[in-house]
Amino acid sequence: IEATRTCLAIDHFSPCGGMPQLLPGETRGAAEIIRDEYGLATAAAQRALGCLRQAAALSATAADCAHLREETVLTELVYRTNRACWNTARWLIARDAGDTDTMIVTARDERENALDAVELYRQAPWLDYPMRIDGKYSPAADMIAEKMKLIDRWIENHAIIANQGDTPC
Repeated sequence: IEATRTCLAIDHFSPCGGMPQLLPGETRGAAEIIRDEYGLATAAAQRALGCLRQAAALSATAADCAHLREETVLTELVYRTNRACWNTARWLIARDAGDTDTMIVTARDERENALDAVELYRQAPWLDYPMRIDGKYSPAADMIAEKMKLIDRWIENHAIIANQGDTPC
């Protein structure tokens, strides 16, 4: 992890590279389209995950159960990855707009998503990067722990700033 502490800050979210030309009448910018598409992908993966979880009761054999478990964890990985990308786009757009409240809500959602991902990797260690990708990678649990520290520190700093103007009734 120490070797990857290079600053990966995005100064401005402007995902124009590789974007197709906007359709006539499109009122959203590229960043908003990307955010919305990740939101749709997240919702679709969440629905698929729900369907697979419901199908567990229909599995007739041990092989069916094993295959279904594998498909379920793969689908959850897709869901958690899309949700992380959706949260990143939401957070960057809110940051660029100076919308601290949305940034805090989004950071909290990503914190929850990351915590649930730790459990996913615990249940299916074969999904972890060092187990399935050539190269030298830190375990997902270690990377998520670092992510959680960053999120917690950011929320703590910004929630205090956001609440400074609050006055009791």
